[in-house]
Amino acid sequence: MNNPIVERLKSQIQEYRTSEHFREVLSSYYTGNLRSAVVMLYATVICDMIYKLEKLSSEFNDARAQQILDEVESQWEHNPTSPDWETSLPKKCWESHKILDAASHSNFESLQKLRHLCAHPAMKGNRELYQPSSEIVLGHIVNMLQEILTKPALNSKDFVDVFLDDLATVKDQMITIDSLRRYLIARYFDKYDDVALFYSLFKSLWKLVFHLTNEQCDENREVNYDALLIIGDKYSSLIIDRFDKDKGLFANHIAADNDDLLRLFIKYVNIHIEFYEHLPEDARIRIVSNINSSEDLKALAIFNSSNHLDHIRKSKPQRGDTILYLSNYLRENINSAESLDFNIEQYGDSGSFDQADWRYDNLIGPYLKDFTLEQWKRILQYTNDNGQIYGRRKADLTYRAMKNVILSKDENFDFTPYRSFGSI
Repeated sequence: MNNPIVERLKSQIQEYRTSEHFREVLSSYYTGNLRSAVVMLYATVICDMIYKLEKLSSEFNDARAQQILDEVESQWEHNPTSPDWETSLPKKCWESHKILDAASHSNFESLQKLRHLCAHPAMKGNRELYQPSSEIVLGHIVNMLQEILTKPALNSKDFVDVFLDDLATVKDQMITIDSLRRYLIARYFDKYDDVALFYSLFKSLWKLVFHLTNEQCDENREVNYDALLIIGDKYSSLIIDRFDKDKGLFANHIAADNDDLLRLFIKYVNIHIEFYEHLPEDARIRIVSNINSSEDLKALAIFNSSNHLDHIRKSKPQRGDTILYLSNYLRENINSAESLDFNIEQYGDSGSFDQADWRYDNLIGPYLKDFTLEQWKRILQYTNDNGQIYGRRKADLTYRAMKNVILSKDENFDFTPYRSFGSI
C-alpha cells in the first residue's frame, strides 16, 4: 500500500531525473526490497546534489557550485574505483552552504552509514547482510524527500541574492508590471514550490522598499516594489501566518516618517490590507498619525476608510501623482464613470494656470470621447466659472478639440451659456 506522505512529497520533486531515480526507490520499498531501496535512495540523493550544482552553475552562474563539481570530478578521474568523491561531495555542499544545511547533512550521513551496512557484507558473525526495518527505511525516505530532494537548488539567502540581482538587471526591460509578473512566474514561481523561500524574499523586499534608503535601494525601489506586490498577490494567504509571528520586525522596517516611503507603504496596503491589519497596534497608530499630518497622504490612504468611493470623493489630494493614483483606483476597482467624475471635479478645482493645464492634459484630454453630455456640461461650467481654467495658457489650443467631440455627440449643442469657453 502506497504511503500518502511519501506520495505527496514525491510529487514535489522538480528535477525530472531525480524523479525517475526515486521511482526505483519506491518500487524497491513497496515490494519489500528494503536494502535495495536504501542503496538506490543514497544514489538518488547523490545524483540530485550533482544536478542541483549543475543548475546553480549553468542558470545562476554560481562559481562555487562549479568549483565543487570540478573538485569531485577530479577526484573521480584520479581514482574511479574509490568512493571518496561521494563522501566529499555532501561535505563540500554543506561547508559551502549549497543545497545542504547542518540538519540535512547530518541526516544524509545517517543514510550513508545505513547504505554501507546494506551494501557490504559483514566480516564478522554469520556474514549476512544487514536487514533494515521497513520503518527505518521509510524514515530515511521521508527525511531525504523533505530535506533534500524536494528542495530547490538555491538556499534562502542565495535565492534572495539571485532574485534581487536579477530584478536589477531586467528592470529596464520589464515595461509593465504584467510583463514583470509573467517573467517572475516563468523564471521562479513555476520552478520553486517552497513557501519559506518566498517568505524570505518577501521579508527582504519589504525592508528594501519601505525602510532602507541608499543609492542602490533608491535605484531599484520601483521594481522591488512591483515584485513585492506580485509576491503579495500570489502568496499572501500562505505567508500571512509567518508575517504575524514576525510582525514586530516588519513594523520596525516601515519608515513612517519618510514621506516617499510612507506613500509606497500606503499604496501597498491599499491592495493588501491584511498585512497592515496584522501589524502591532502601536505601529498602526504611528502610521496613521503620520498619514493624518498631510491632506495628500490622507487622500492616498484609501485603506483607512470603510467606504473607498466616499473616501475618494471627499478627499483633497494635492499632488498630481496622488490624483492620478486615485483616478486609476476608481477606474480599476469601482467603475470608469466614477473615475471620469473624479477627473472633472479635480479639473474644476484647479488653483492656478499651470495646475489647470496639467489637469487638462492628464485628466480631461485623454478621455474626451469618454465623457457623457452631462459630464461635458459640468466641464464647460467649470471652464466658464474658474478663471484659472479659461485663462490658462493652453486653453485656446484645446477648445476646438473639446468642441468637436461635444458636437459629435450632439450637433445642436448650445454653447451660449458658457461664454468663457471661447468663441470657437
